[in-house]
Formats: sequence, structure tokens, C-alpha cells
Amino acid sequence: PQGASLLLMQDEKFKNQYGRLSYILREYERVVNRINPVIKNLLKFQLEHLDETMAPGLTTITWTSLAINDYLHNVEHLVSKLDDMLTKMNDIIETRIENNLKIISRSLLVDLDEDKLPFVVEEFVMVQDAYIKDMSVYMDSKNLEVEMAVSDLLELVDTIAAADRAAGGNNKGTNPAAVPKLIQHYNRLMYHAVLTSIKASYMFIKKRVYTGGGSSLLGAVSAAKKETSFFSSVVEVDMSANPITVVMKPSLGDVQDVINRGAISILRATKRVLSWGQDRKNTTQDFSSFFDEIAGEKEVVKRSEERRVGKECRSRW
Repeated sequence: PQGASLLLMQDEKFKNQYGRLSYILREYERVVNRINPVIKNLLKFQLEHLDETMAPGLTTITWTSLAINDYLHNVEHLVSKLDDMLTKMNDIIETRIENNLKIISRSLLVDLDEDKLPFVVEEFVMVQDAYIKDMSVYMDSKNLEVEMAVSDLLELVDTIAAADRAAGGNNKGTNPAAVPKLIQHYNRLMYHAVLTSIKASYMFIKKRVYTGGGSSLLGAVSAAKKETSFFSSVVEVDMSANPITVVMKPSLGDVQDVINRGAISILRATKRVLSWGQDRKNTTQDFSSFFDEIAGEKEVVKRSEERRVGKECRSRW
């Protein structure tokens, strides 16, 4: 039949179109699956535009439609552009946001380097304050990197959208309703990263400092042989015993005081980790910090840890 002959003559064309369509559908699934759930609502307009462009393939476009090649080209182009944008966005999220959040959460705001131990009690606070200052400045630099990365993430979408509109496209850019939610999401992750660092620092002190060599006072003195490094060799003390009492220099109260002061310095370090959304170039303004938020955790962090310092200290001795 003549109809069959016409189809046979277009066999290669149909095979090519089928192959392109199959490839486009596979690419669509792959690209859509690359979308981080955090940014999906941010890309609402891009995804809607892509779905609208693909919709005629379910309704009006057939294998014999004159517009099929244009349809395939337009869909393939949009999928490719989305893929390219997601590559850049995911790179920002993984390398500049998530990686820096991990760095901050794993940072310890205490210096108990074995090469420096044991500390003379007068030096302990001075050494810790200097280290904590350096670390808090470092943490704030990572905090700023994350804040700028979130800003760059939003700017990237709008920059690509502006270029598309200049070329006659209809890219609306970021979804305005999703912008504050995205910023708030990563701001909360930063807050928890800083809080995790503080808690981990307290826990490190607890494990490192309050691991005694003996369960009893006499056992500790016997092991010390008149001179020992108190609290797992962190603070240097001298101990002597007689039939009546045990003398410890510096006193237990002095050691407990410097440990507590170090714990307080850890919490105060968050005053150097600035809150988001501030003009850091304006040196005349009073900057708010994560301390303002973490202060709300003071009962959990400061009191539970610092009072535990004194309680465990006294219970050992």
C-alpha cells in the first residue's frame, strides 16, 4: 500500500526521532533526580516551564507532526540547561556549604595538645583563650563562606534567568517565596554546627580532663608518688600526703576555677561568629552573633557542663 511505502521511506527519520525522544526522557529522569530537595521549591518556575514545554508530547505532537523536531530540540535544550545549572548549584552546596558546615561542627574549641601538656595552672586559661580566639575567627570565616555561598546560589539562578530572558526566553528566576526559607534552612544548619562544636568541646574536656588514674584518693596519691599531673596530665599539680591530710598545690578550687573559666571562654567564642544578614563592611555598627541565639541554650550547655565540672571534680577527690 502507498501508506506503508511512505512509512518505510521515513523509517530512518522515525528511528532517529524515537532514539532522541528516548534519550531525552532518560536525561529528564536523571536530571530531575539530581535536584537537591532543599532547592526544589527554589526552582519551581524552571520546573514548571520544563513540564509545560514537554506537555505537547502527551497531547498534540505525533510522529507525523511537522513541529516534532522543534519540540525535541526545545525539550532537549531545556533539560541540558537545567542539568548545567544543577551541576553548578550542587557544587556550591557540596563544596562551599555542606563541607564548611562539617568543618565547623567538627572544630574543637580547646587546645589539649600532648606536646604542651601538662599546663601550669596559671597558663591554662591564657593558652586556651588564645587558641579559642584563633579558632573562633576561623569558624567565623567558614560561617561567612557559607553565607556567601547561599547568596551565590540564589544569584546563580537569577543570573541564568536574566541571560535567558535577554535571549528571548521566559525564565522567571528564583521562586521569591522559597528564598527566605532557603536562607533560614542553612542558617539553622549553621547554628547547629556551631552548637555541636561547643558541645563536642565540652565533652572533649570532660573525657580528657576527668579520667582519673585511681578510683580513690589513696590510690591516686599512691600512683602519683608524691607528684602527679592532675586530671590526666592536663594541669600540673604537686601532691603530698601525711597521716592527717593530703595537700594539693595548686588547690582543687584553683584547678576547678581555671577549667570552668576555659569552659566559659568556649561559649563566649560564639560572639565572634557573626549572625547572617549584616553589613560587615560597616565597622561602626554593633554586630549580632550566634552567641545571642546560643545563649538560649545556656541552661543546657553552660550550666549542665560547668556545674558537672565542679560536681565530678569534688566526687573524685
